[in-house]
Amino acid sequence: MVPVDTRLWRRMIRRPAGMRQVWDKVGRLRTRIRHARFDVAIDLQGLLKSGLLTAYTGAPVRIGFSASRCRERGNALFTNRRVTPPPEAAHVVEQYLALLGPLGIIPGTPDFHVPIPADSSRRIDDFLAKEGVKPGDRLVVINPGAGRPEKQWPVSHFRTLAERLITEAGARVLLAWGPDEAHMARQIGLELPGGSALMAPPTDLGELTALLSRARLVIANDTGPLHLAAALGTPALGLFGPTRAVRNGPFGPRCRGLESPDGTMGGLSPAESTDKTAQLAREFTDKVWVRPWPGFPVQKNFALEQATGDWILSLDADERVSPELRERVRRILMVDGPADGYSVPRKNLFWGAWVRHGGLYPDYQLRLFRHGAGRFVESAVHESVAVQGHVEALAEPLLHHSYRGLEDFVARSNRYSTLAAVELTREGHRPRWTDLTLRPFARFFSMYVMKMGFLDGWRGFVLAVLYANYVFLRMAKAWESRGAGREDAGAP
Repeated sequence: MVPVDTRLWRRMIRRPAGMRQVWDKVGRLRTRIRHARFDVAIDLQGLLKSGLLTAYTGAPVRIGFSASRCRERGNALFTNRRVTPPPEAAHVVEQYLALLGPLGIIPGTPDFHVPIPADSSRRIDDFLAKEGVKPGDRLVVINPGAGRPEKQWPVSHFRTLAERLITEAGARVLLAWGPDEAHMARQIGLELPGGSALMAPPTDLGELTALLSRARLVIANDTGPLHLAAALGTPALGLFGPTRAVRNGPFGPRCRGLESPDGTMGGLSPAESTDKTAQLAREFTDKVWVRPWPGFPVQKNFALEQATGDWILSLDADERVSPELRERVRRILMVDGPADGYSVPRKNLFWGAWVRHGGLYPDYQLRLFRHGAGRFVESAVHESVAVQGHVEALAEPLLHHSYRGLEDFVARSNRYSTLAAVELTREGHRPRWTDLTLRPFARFFSMYVMKMGFLDGWRGFVLAVLYANYVFLRMAKAWESRGAGREDAGAP
């Protein structure tokens, strides 16, 4: 083991003469690594700094990822055996194991051997017995902390979850915590019915391991106890926002990762509507489903599965059917077609007026289709319908009361740009400076000049600026997410 604290180096650089001190440390580290005379060096990180350390070894075999799979492509300059993990290697553990290929090693299923000290087991068993926890109880360990604030699920959500586990599943909930996290566990425990949740004692690593091994389920953010539970074979549920569950989630057959649809921990929340849509719908029908929010297309496809009619008319809460469109839909239903789907023009209303230009009209949307002929296409935002069969366009409009005002536009733009940025990141898009500069300008020029948004007066100008800002936010957040991913990579 050759420990290297690069964070200390970054702090030293800020001091007077700090750069010289860092270069001295780098030189001593290089000498130490070179004198070890390694035969093989494996670079797991794919960064320029890890590539330099790999080169310092002087090992004849230096293994790393191919340039297209490195987080910093220049890393490939420092390796001489480059690996492209197979497409099915989605998890970081599987990707790391692929680096063993150049050594002729075909890895099997990973088996994590985590020793539990006997004295640690005894102390945890004594604690549980003292608190009245029996071996057959449904012990659920909840760990609300995380290494970074943006990776923490809100404490209020944890409290709601703990209460439901206690009242609906009959679980014994134990709140675990690490350094600087005790206040979160106490806040959850104090808001629950008296004595219904246990507060874990301070634990060292051995005691934490013993505690997690006794649990029937562990629920945690993307943090160490979650992955330790997975290594122990304890059923584990991880909550993920800025990091991807499919890549960084708990690894094991008894583990699952729940990933926020918008890339933030706040996106994992109960799905009761906030604009009274569900309450109003119940005034007309008892067929109203309220379920956790998995994202736009998944939620709407679930709604399709519940529908029993021959035709589907899909509307959002801010849309209204014009009288003309209502009559046209009735005629279509009377003769059952003839098409399998119908696109309708949408009138977008901003600040009380219909905006006719800037590409905002006719804004065709496929909203009417035969039951079983259409599905919503998987996308984080701006979902659309794919119909198998013949599609026709109607002339009668759908009315879209787009935004309540400037504040509403900015708030939704912020939310939707986050969803779009997450999708770009998942698709492997690497934002460039031109994406941050030319793309927003191109959107403004296209809407305001090419598509004659200037004919809509001040509304056309303001909307062109707002949509250009949306494009900037989307690309900037994708760039920021890629930077944050570099900090997370290297740790399953």
